Order: sequence, then C-alpha cells, then structure tokens
Amino acid sequence: MHRITREQQASVGFRYAFTDDDDPLIEIQPGETVVVESEDSYHGQVLREGRRNRSTEPRSNPLSGPIYVDGATPGDTLAVHIESIEPLDGRASTYVPSWWWFLGGVPLREAMDEFLESTHPDAGVSFSIENGTVSGGGLEMEYDPMLGTIGTAPRGPPAPNGPAGPHGGNMDLPCIKPGCTVYLPVSVTGANLSLGDAHAAQGEGEITGVAAEMAARTKLQIDVISGGNLAAPRVETDDALFAVAPRNHFASFEETIRLAYVLLVNWLCERGDEKWDAMRRCALSGRLVVGNTNCVAAGLDKSRLPYR
Repeated sequence: MHRITREQQASVGFRYAFTDDDDPLIEIQPGETVVVESEDSYHGQVLREGRRNRSTEPRSNPLSGPIYVDGATPGDTLAVHIESIEPLDGRASTYVPSWWWFLGGVPLREAMDEFLESTHPDAGVSFSIENGTVSGGGLEMEYDPMLGTIGTAPRGPPAPNGPAGPHGGNMDLPCIKPGCTVYLPVSVTGANLSLGDAHAAQGEGEITGVAAEMAARTKLQIDVISGGNLAAPRVETDDALFAVAPRNHFASFEETIRLAYVLLVNWLCERGDEKWDAMRRCALSGRLVVGNTNCVAAGLDKSRLPYR
C-alpha cells in the first residue's frame, strides 16, 4: 500500500492548483490502494489561533499529491474509490466569513461589508470528533465525512484549487464520501491526481463557504478505465448515479442544473437507456446535490433504472 503523510507533503510543499507542472509525489499502478493525509482547508489556523486571520493568511485549500497513475493516458477515465476518511487529529473547525466570500478578493468583500454595515463573528468554532459525533460551540451533528476537493491535472494552464471545473477540483459535493467512486477525466499522462479539503460534516450548498474543516487520512483505491473522454466528473454510490456540472462565470445556476441533467442523461444512455426515456426518468425521479456555488450534481437512484 502506498502512503502520503502530512509531514511528507509539507516537506515538499502543499499544492494549490491542479497542474501537470508539479512533479508527482508518488507513482502507483492501476488497482493499487493509497492512503493520503491532508491538512485542513486553512492549515489549522482556526484551531491554533481561534479565528481566521487573513492578514497572516496561510493559503486556503492545500492539496496533497500529485499521484501519478501508471498507464493513464489522455482520454482515459480515472476511477477513484473512496474507502474511508478519518480525522487526523480528532478535531475540526469552522467560522463565518464575510457573506460576500464568493466575490473573491478580500478588499471586495470588505467593501460590501462596509457599505451594508454588516458584521459577522470574528471567532471560529472548534469541534471534537469522537464516537461518530462532531460537537462544539453548542452544535452537535453526526460525523459524516466527505472530500471537498479532488481532481486531476487539466491539459494546458493550471486550474486553481478554488473553483470546480471539468477536471474536478473544489466541488464540495456531500456525495463524495466513503463508499463512492469518483470518475475523473484523464487529460495528461499519469493523470496527476490531487486531493484535500476534507470535511467532518457539511450541508448542501456550504452557504458560508466553510464546513467542519479537518485534517484527514483518506484511503483510496485507484483504477484506470480505458477511454471515456469524460466532459466532467461523475460520482457513483451503491444506490445512485450523479453527473457533476461545474458552473462557469457565464452560466446561471439554472443553466448549470440543466447541464448536469444533460450529462446525466448521456451517462444513462451509455448504460443502455434511450435518450428520451432517460430524460423522462430524470424529470420524474431526478435529484440534485448542491455543492458550493461552483457546481451541482444531478442524480438518479439506481432503483429507478430498468437495468443495473
């Protein structure tokens, strides 16, 4: 079994983009298992200092990797089965940033806060994770781990780790959790898979842009499927299929939902459905999983399919 430890990743530097420019940290064969340790989305700053201090900000969403998968060539599909996600330190944290976090730069957020005379709490909240429960700050919820960020290197310029895209990236989809398989496009030789941004719990939409962020140990089994030429990621669970549509700056959320369903219909047709039957099936039984403002996944329960 291959392993990337948090200390090993720190020694070479965490990654902040999906790119073919970074040398792989490890190389594996298809079918092998990898255990990857990742830092939380703000390098533990809230746990250490009690707040998110952007004046001394460690960069957000550090990624572990890349992982080079031998035999993966452009046009193939990487099948990443998530076996488990465990907390590294038994803790997680969250905070409430400016409501305008999605605008990007801090000066823009501060300008909106000042204009609207809005305020938000400065202090973060720390959680303990034990016995299947996440608790702290008067909150208690089930430990329901997921990966906020996972993706492969795109062809061409690096893809920042902030938005989602055809390569995957920061999708924040609660369905990317233990037991699922994430299908990602291979755009460069070896795929250069990276991941991080694990959450102990997250609601759909991640409306503050922050979940219960934790350092994690993720166990993955990685395969290569010849061909596929995926336009965007897919997620398969024991019970459902989900097609992911990343939103770009020129598309509304409504258009992104429609795109997700088109991608799902395409997948159903590959599995043996007829297009208009698949459209009707989605119209009557489809479901949505909302990630952050960057993407949405359209899904269908396998029980609704006449084939498996």
